[in-house]
Amino acid sequence: MISYRSYPSFETKFSRDRKRNNNYFDVKNIFEVQSYLNYQGDKLVKRFDANTYLYITYAMDLFDLSYNRGKMEDILGSIKAKTLCIGISSDVLYPVEEQKEITDNIHGAKFAEIDSIYGHDAFLIEFEKQTKVIKSFLEENKL
Repeated sequence: MISYRSYPSFETKFSRDRKRNNNYFDVKNIFEVQSYLNYQGDKLVKRFDANTYLYITYAMDLFDLSYNRGKMEDILGSIKAKTLCIGISSDVLYPVEEQKEITDNIHGAKFAEIDSIYGHDAFLIEFEKQTKVIKSFLEENKL
C-alpha cells in the first residue's frame, strides 16, 4: 500500500497524529496512518483474494516487453502509433525516469509530467490534470 502513495502525501494527510489523542505511550492509541492502512487493507481483502494480488504483483514484476524479441530500444522504436507517456512526479512504481526513457525510444512520442504528491495513486485522484494533458495531446494530433 505504501508504494502507491508518496511520503509527502502521507505526511500531509497524517503526519504523526494519533487516532484518539497525543499520548505516545498508549499502545492502543494507534497512529492515524495505521488506522488508514488497516482500513484500506480491510477493503482490499473484501475485494480481492490475496493470491490474486500476489499474481498481479508478479505480473508487474515479470513483464518484459523485450523478452525473446530483441533490444528494448528497437521494440519501442518500431511503434508507429502516436504516443503520449505520462509520468507522475512522485510515482515510485513507475518513475518519471522510466516514462522518459520509453518516450525517448518511441519516434515522435510526447512526454508529460503531472506534479502530484499522491504517488502512483495520482492517476486515480488527479483527474483534472490528466484531462488537460490528454485533451491537449488529442487536439494537437487531431485524434
